[in-house]
Amino acid sequence: MTRRIGYARVSSESQNLDLQIEALQDCEKIFTDKQSGKNNQRPQLQECLKFLKTGDTLEIWKLSRLGRSASGLLELLQDFRDRGIKLKSHTEGIDTDSAMGRLIYGILGSIAEFEREIIRENQAAGIAAARASGKKWGGKKPIADDKLLAVAHFIQDGKSTKESCKIMDISVSSWYRHKKRIEKLMPGPVLEKTPA
Repeated sequence: MTRRIGYARVSSESQNLDLQIEALQDCEKIFTDKQSGKNNQRPQLQECLKFLKTGDTLEIWKLSRLGRSASGLLELLQDFRDRGIKLKSHTEGIDTDSAMGRLIYGILGSIAEFEREIIRENQAAGIAAARASGKKWGGKKPIADDKLLAVAHFIQDGKSTKESCKIMDISVSSWYRHKKRIEKLMPGPVLEKTPA
């Protein structure tokens, strides 16, 4: 059975929800928020999103009541589409249960994908520019085996682990992380001095 769920929002406590609630009076349940629509983290909107199930219709008085930013609105519409929730906006006459409404969903989905593509392209361009300017990209540069082998030889010659690592500019924790691998490259185990 399809449920009709309403959502109404005004931007501040001093504003009135009566006009929107009157338009949504035939809904089974109405969720209301009195705060800015800049983001989707509004308490009653979040409750409404949890309450909605596949096949439900969310009714709003106007699209701007659902969200003020295009990206936030597109995020919600994509979620509705993915979950099989219909949307009906009274003022704009949008009803995603109709052919025109499904076309609008398709267009909005394409716009959202276009925005994601633009973001990916901008990220790729930024990475390329950073590399071209000589900035390091990725994690720490791996420690060369010859540096680690030198630490092992210093230790075998009687120097402390700390002193050997300091000479080769390697942290003690890095030495211990790579020690087993380096010991396989050596004829025998690396015997470390124990502090007295």
